[in-house]
Amino acid sequence: MISPPVRLIGILLASALALASCQQGVAARSRGVLPSTQNTLYLTASPKVTGHFILPKADKGASGIAANSDNSGIVDELGDKVETSYPPILFDFDSTALPKGSDTLLVQLASALGKHDNWTLIIGGHTDQQGSEEYNRALSERRALMVQERLIKLHPWTKDRIRSVAWGSERPALEASDPASQARNRRVEFEFWAR
Repeated sequence: MISPPVRLIGILLASALALASCQQGVAARSRGVLPSTQNTLYLTASPKVTGHFILPKADKGASGIAANSDNSGIVDELGDKVETSYPPILFDFDSTALPKGSDTLLVQLASALGKHDNWTLIIGGHTDQQGSEEYNRALSERRALMVQERLIKLHPWTKDRIRSVAWGSERPALEASDPASQARNRRVEFEFWAR
């Protein structure tokens, strides 16, 4: 079984190679957007962690995505976080099924991408604190990918403008362990980044 750090190295290398080839002949409209051929990134919320993880970007003042010194080209492609406010999509316990009404929000997200050629959408999957770290990371990945796939199905042109991130239970919306708080943690959130 491949460990998450080793898997991440492979994903990052594949992303870098895809990006290099993508930059040699991609239309100006999609230039600077990371290709969608990579899998979900495995991120950590702790700024103390180093090595082969992509770290939160402290100087942006938000939950942005930054890269360590080995991966500095990736964050350059994302640019700066755009201040937008879209509600999260909440999921049932241990579920990846999109709730009814999600398509309305996905249409709004696609509309924002359509209005801004230089924006990239980051879809972040989250879980509650129940379960192991490995299980929660995989569940958050499936949630983010479910939303990404639905958005691409509704609006195929968004395919190269979206990336998904698996956070697991590392970044709870609410720290409390009561059922209502845990329900708020089972979510997918959205961030736009402009280059």
